[in-house]
Amino acid sequence: MELAARRQARLADDELRLDAFVSESVLLHQPGGPHVMAKQLAKLVELGERANVSIRVVPHGAGMHPGLVVQSFTLLDFPPTASRLVEPPVVYTEGAEGALYLERDDVIDRYRHAVEGIREVALPEEATRELVLKIAKEYAA
Repeated sequence: MELAARRQARLADDELRLDAFVSESVLLHQPGGPHVMAKQLAKLVELGERANVSIRVVPHGAGMHPGLVVQSFTLLDFPPTASRLVEPPVVYTEGAEGALYLERDDVIDRYRHAVEGIREVALPEEATRELVLKIAKEYAA
């Protein structure tokens, strides 16, 4: 719980930039039931209204795109530190057997390419907001 609270607080830092791409399928799973999903989707919309947060849905009809090949991942880019040192980017992936931190330049480039491909097929932010609100209303009904 403490880690989740710290992550939420971090989103209030305007120096942090979060670009999240979410499969439409994720919006349709109901791990906590309809009431919980309605609340979670409302929170997602609220977070997406922050200037430093972009949430975009990849619709079912997007067809083949790099996100289908690389699966779920987090690409972390770091700002220069106070001493002007620059941390290299890292790709974080997590699966049933644990987590991986990938740092090789060619791997980072492959994931950057995947982000660009996903960005091309994802709904714009406003269309994402409308879709998420529509699904949230259906859960709340």
